[in-house]
Amino acid sequence: MTDPLIISALKLARKARIDGNRAEVPVEEMLQLRQLVINEIIRLLVAFGWSETMHEKNRVAVYTKGKRDVWVPLDPTFADWGLRVTEVLQELFR
Repeated sequence: MTDPLIISALKLARKARIDGNRAEVPVEEMLQLRQLVINEIIRLLVAFGWSETMHEKNRVAVYTKGKRDVWVPLDPTFADWGLRVTEVLQELFR
């Protein structure tokens, strides 16, 4: 992880309010952290030889390596953001 990502995650954790088994964090800061995660994933994809083959402005980008491809959600408010990011990470480190 990069320093900005670590710093953002620590700041967000510091602001979390825990109530029972729930944690609440400021929405804007969560979205900023998600954007940093997206940027880091894209940086890693390119570093590992993946190429961007499709890009829909501010929505999704498709990266390809050989016969494999991954869809990277560019919008941190995307409904399935966590699921999509998990799929990208699994494919990246496969």
